[in-house]
Amino acid sequence: VNTGEGKTLIIALLAAHQALSGKKVDVVTSSENLARRDASGKNAEFFRALGLTIAHNTDFYGDFEEMESNNVYDA
Repeated sequence: VNTGEGKTLIIALLAAHQALSGKKVDVVTSSENLARRDASGKNAEFFRALGLTIAHNTDFYGDFEEMESNNVYDA
């Protein structure tokens, strides 16, 4: 599916349907940027309007030095 064809909307609608049916829903993406974007803005408003919650669990650090300072397993 090409850019701008509504993939995010389709996934949001399907996730909301499943959640409102009482099922636990996890949406997985390989993009931290998309995960953060989709857990805020219009998607967050959509899910809140339905009484649902939305979040992401990315480990994104905006500052490379901060990331290095938290690297416990550095060799």
